[in-house]
Amino acid sequence: MRPFILLFCLGLSPLLLAESQPANPPAQTSSDPAAHKDHKDHKDHKDHKDHEDHEDHEDHEDHEDHEDHEDHEDHDDAGLSLLNAQQRAELGIEYQQAQAGMLSQYLELNGETRLNMHKTLHVIPPVSGLVREVYKRLGDKVKTGDVLALLESRELADAKSDYLASRAQLALVQDDFQRKKQLVKKQAIAEQQLFAIKQSLAEIRVRHQSAKRKLYALGLSKKNLHSLNKQTDRQLTHYPLLAPGNGIIVEKHITLGEVFKDESRSDVSRTFVISDLSQLWVDFSVYPQDLPQLKPGQTLLLTAENGLPASRAEIIYISPLIDRKTRTALVRARLPNPQGRWQAGLFVTGQVATRQIEANVLVPLSALIKLGQTEAVFVVEAGHYELREVTTGFRDQKQVAISTGLKNGETYVSQGGFILKAESDKASFAHAGHAH
Repeated sequence: MRPFILLFCLGLSPLLLAESQPANPPAQTSSDPAAHKDHKDHKDHKDHKDHEDHEDHEDHEDHEDHEDHEDHEDHDDAGLSLLNAQQRAELGIEYQQAQAGMLSQYLELNGETRLNMHKTLHVIPPVSGLVREVYKRLGDKVKTGDVLALLESRELADAKSDYLASRAQLALVQDDFQRKKQLVKKQAIAEQQLFAIKQSLAEIRVRHQSAKRKLYALGLSKKNLHSLNKQTDRQLTHYPLLAPGNGIIVEKHITLGEVFKDESRSDVSRTFVISDLSQLWVDFSVYPQDLPQLKPGQTLLLTAENGLPASRAEIIYISPLIDRKTRTALVRARLPNPQGRWQAGLFVTGQVATRQIEANVLVPLSALIKLGQTEAVFVVEAGHYELREVTTGFRDQKQVAISTGLKNGETYVSQGGFILKAESDKASFAHAGHAH
């Protein structure tokens, strides 16, 4: 019991002491120094061998890393692999073969759309009167003969009364003349009396014709004249203001109860403005140095800032006069507008082709890839795509001339090159991450 009590007092566990002893203690412990030295040399040799093996292993890993790096560089040098036809169709990538072609040189003009005054009508009442009814509003479509408004005019009533009176008087004198003519044949009256009636008949005919022409000038038709005798006294004062042509009411200057006077016609303004908007004018202010490049019949491509699709217009007039203030000349074009998409008053840009230029290599603008300050195209090589810098020349709205970087006959990516550029950038970024 004493050994355990002694250990307990020292604070050591017998189990810990047991674990600290070697599981298989050596049978003998040599005290020979030479043997001890040999054991140490053997251990040092073994450690040295392990160290060499470790270095060899590290060299082997370094060699493998170097081979992987070389393989990665070889992959980058190959470029983007070619896509098959199905892949190109899904991504919207198209090929073309570089070839020669013609480019158009354009002159750019600034202008404004306006109403075609050849198809614009100003409706002004030919008589003075009071506005009793207004039937049409701003923006309404009208046809020839539509009633725009109804005026009540004493002037018109007087003109109608003169016509009706002259017509009735003419009928009576004609009957009297025919009756007297028969009496002269029977020698019942003297021929001198017939001559006096004949002279009176001629005067009445002149007066009747004058009254008829006045009503025609006021806009009444022959059909209206025949029905005048059926109108009431109130109806004789009515003047229907008719549309003189087809179009849309773009201005309205008439209100119910308004009075139009006939004092020298100076205060009679237009009541309606009707315009056929299926065709507009485009007026450009052109400097004298650009005028020799323009002539009637040339076609312009018009664009506006409001997002309308481009449309074509034809030059119809070039003014022979230079404005003293602006030092420009008026050039007018005719713009078809069957759908009514264009409005008068828009600021537009017109481009007109002035000459043709021949290019040895011509590609669409969609083929160009922007590389900072330079431009490039993807060329289809054997097994891969090559992004090749090019030198561009003159260009128009759709095409550009290539002076260097692409040869006639080479196949290039004409559409969808930006997709290949994005894939190329991804590959470059992945390679940069692998290098770190």
